[in-house]
Amino acid sequence: MERTVTIDSNGLSLFGIIHTPETNSPGPAVLMLHGLGGTHIESHLIYTKAARALASRGITALRFDFRGSGNSQGDFMNTTPQGEIDDANAALDFLMSQPEVDRSRIGVLGLSMGGFVAACLAGQRQEVKALVLWSAVANMGELLDSNTDDMRLAQLQSSGYVDLGGIPLSREFIEQAHQIVPEQQIKQYKGPALVIHGSNDETVPVEHAYRFKNALGDQARLMIVDGADHVFSSLEWERAVINETVNWFKTLDTAPVAR
Repeated sequence: MERTVTIDSNGLSLFGIIHTPETNSPGPAVLMLHGLGGTHIESHLIYTKAARALASRGITALRFDFRGSGNSQGDFMNTTPQGEIDDANAALDFLMSQPEVDRSRIGVLGLSMGGFVAACLAGQRQEVKALVLWSAVANMGELLDSNTDDMRLAQLQSSGYVDLGGIPLSREFIEQAHQIVPEQQIKQYKGPALVIHGSNDETVPVEHAYRFKNALGDQARLMIVDGADHVFSSLEWERAVINETVNWFKTLDTAPVAR
């Protein structure tokens, strides 16, 4: 079953869709966090497909739009990393409040910037018992620096934002991106993690996956999808990533990980 929901995050209404399996007893659940400038659907419907695959295996899934994205309230120009972390916290609280959810069996999935947020959330919230990162950003400040030229610096000085491929990033966003470092925050997470990245990711270099693996050590399993781009845009890559992710989250059927 799928239904639309509204999540309150500091007075902003966030649009979401919750997928529930055909069972009456409380069970595991996964919060899904989309990428920068993306939505709860994501490229080639990969989030919709993943959520339905999770529900078909007995796992509730919640996908939603961050503030200023998709159908949620807010102006994207005011989006910041901390704002998205706040939204993720609000969505996690909402998910755990649902009657069909066993709050002791919660997982988080994040893609790209959503992976940045997921890593921070897992490091901050003990309720997160399983984690999957797709093409996740380990250090946004470094990534932005590598993509900022003199023209963008001049634009930041004159307009107060950088146009990153049609996505306006404010000065505050950029400052916070240098202050909040997921590969450091994730070290506080004590549960299992699956890190998936394409070898030909053109947006977030595959090096970021290895940095997360190094931060997590034996807690994490690394899966490099040979030839895949940032959003796994082929049916073969998509199927492999979704299948591996669903199987990983099935570990939530077992006893919660000790912390």
